[in-house]
Amino acid sequence: MAIQLTNVGSNAVRDQARADAAQGKAQSEDRQPVRDAEAPKTQRSDVELSPHARKLKALADHVAKLPAVDAKRVESIRRAISEGRYPVDAKRVAAKFVEIEGEL
Repeated sequence: MAIQLTNVGSNAVRDQARADAAQGKAQSEDRQPVRDAEAPKTQRSDVELSPHARKLKALADHVAKLPAVDAKRVESIRRAISEGRYPVDAKRVAAKFVEIEGEL
């Protein structure tokens, strides 16, 4: 899979400003903007992704489609709480309350 990138990192005004800065020139307020006809032509670059990068991209796309909340897990916890089967660690809850109060 090849991805074609055009005009990446190229901007006539920015490139000229960088060149001037490298030469120690101060930018002048009265400088005229670069016109399209004067702008340097951009080159086209092709990038090929490695098999590992393609796999990472596919995984990232898959994860992006997943819901942010696991509805089945939420429902099972909700059911356990309502039936009195959900274990609560009172010390842990108290420690979190103290932690949150300290952040306020």
